[in-house]
Amino acid sequence: MLLGDWYTTPIAPYDTQLDAVGYVAGNCPVAERLAKTTLNLPTHINISEGDAKVVVEFIKKYGN
Repeated sequence: MLLGDWYTTPIAPYDTQLDAVGYVAGNCPVAERLAKTTLNLPTHINISEGDAKVVVEFIKKYGN
C-alpha cells in the first residue's frame, strides 16, 4: 500500500509543466485550494485491516 500526496496541483500528474499546457495560476482557484488541502486515502475494496490501521496511524501522526 502506498500513502502519498498524489494531487498537489490543479493539473495531474504533479510534474506536468503548467505553463506548457497553458495553465495560468489563479485560473481555477477552487482546484488550487483543493490541491493544497485534499487528502487522498486508499479506499479500494481490497484494502486489508492492517493497511487500514497504517492509514489510521498516518492520520494520527500527520493529520493536524
